[in-house]
Amino acid sequence: MSSEQNKNLWGKPENNSAQALGPPVFLMAEHNGRKVTIPRNTDYQITVASIKKNFRAFKKMPNYRIAILAYFAEVDDHVEITEDLWPAILPNLKAVRIELNNEPDSSDLSDGCTGGSQQYPSPSPYAEYRVPGYSNRPLVNSTIGRCRLTYTVELAIHTTEDLKYMIQEREGIRVYDQLLTLNGQYLNDKIKLAHSGIKHGSEIRLDEELLLGKPVIYIFSPNLTTNVQVELSLHQSWTFTGIYPLTTVTTTTKDNMPGRESISWVVDAHPGGILWDHGTKREITYLFWEAHPNRKALRSPPLTRSSSPVEGPSPSHTFDPESPVVLPGHSAVLSFNKVTGYIDDALLALGLHTEARTSFITYWLPDLSKHAFIALRFLPQQDYEKAAPLDVSPAPQVVTRVFMLFRGVEESQIELWNDSVDMAQKDVSMWRGIVGVDVDQVHDKSLFRVLEWGGMEVK
Repeated sequence: MSSEQNKNLWGKPENNSAQALGPPVFLMAEHNGRKVTIPRNTDYQITVASIKKNFRAFKKMPNYRIAILAYFAEVDDHVEITEDLWPAILPNLKAVRIELNNEPDSSDLSDGCTGGSQQYPSPSPYAEYRVPGYSNRPLVNSTIGRCRLTYTVELAIHTTEDLKYMIQEREGIRVYDQLLTLNGQYLNDKIKLAHSGIKHGSEIRLDEELLLGKPVIYIFSPNLTTNVQVELSLHQSWTFTGIYPLTTVTTTTKDNMPGRESISWVVDAHPGGILWDHGTKREITYLFWEAHPNRKALRSPPLTRSSSPVEGPSPSHTFDPESPVVLPGHSAVLSFNKVTGYIDDALLALGLHTEARTSFITYWLPDLSKHAFIALRFLPQQDYEKAAPLDVSPAPQVVTRVFMLFRGVEESQIELWNDSVDMAQKDVSMWRGIVGVDVDQVHDKSLFRVLEWGGMEVK
């Protein structure tokens, strides 16, 4: 075996036993000089989805516009790999190049309607999107921003969920990230389009789903504290989608919170932060929950939404779980290459320990990396408490709940965010007063303390 053959991915010699393990579990993808690792998957469409997740330029690009190329020594050039040969060629690949395929397609409605920017142009002409096996279907128009897209469906057969899969295939927006509305009313995934009042030429609005992302609850006790009861309730506009350790979701009947979903755990809190969950009989380091909008309880969305943060009536800066906002003057705006450092500094100023800060940043990093600029704010604890009341018994001496809202900001809109750009230059310790944190108490290991962190991307 030649020395060139006997080298690993990084060009370093490797022994035969290492080679027997096969290719690495990841694939190195490069676009415009930026290199990232993505999962190695024989499913071409899953690979494209991973590319769109990691390169913000492709986030809203139709899948067929994304080309995967690999270097072939035989022609001394990069060659596009077709979907049908992807599974066969993949085992021999360690790196690929990602480019935009400019070849026209019969279903291409882009004309700027899809792509990394959310500044949509005028509506493009209608074109049909036909479902295999069906023909002569009524047209349904889906509006994203100011861009109109037309789909051909069978109203009496297809459900809202079927339409979402069509949108996913063409626009790359995942099914569970879509909120579809007709005349301001949310559409049920399982109901036939015709039964939802949809007709030929109906205009359907598409919004991306919000997510209360990975709020986790730490409990720190100076001594063994048994039978700690933790109860968490949600605003009626939200519903639990992820819980660990597993526990039962109930609907609360409290007078001040009718109809809210609620969960509870009973744990033993050991010194050092280790918890013993009574329900699952498992040792854990924190309690986890996640939530999505409860479409049955949500107010109807606005029929139009401005791309400018300053147009229209001035909304309240108080956190509204049904319609969260991040606006200039109450947020900090930073470029992506500076935002993780800023968040780490802010979380440190708010008293979060190393593991919590690292988990926070790595959880939100894929979503942050989709934007060139990010506006963010940390909520006052009393505002967040109204949306997700937390009750711990025995009562902690210190409760710290850190929740971050953020959104992407287009470079062309930066001048509208001058106040937020200035805010980002201030000392991050300012967030202590905004959130309401006594950092000395947060760090006092002699106290019974509860710490929670979470976040949400406003889309």
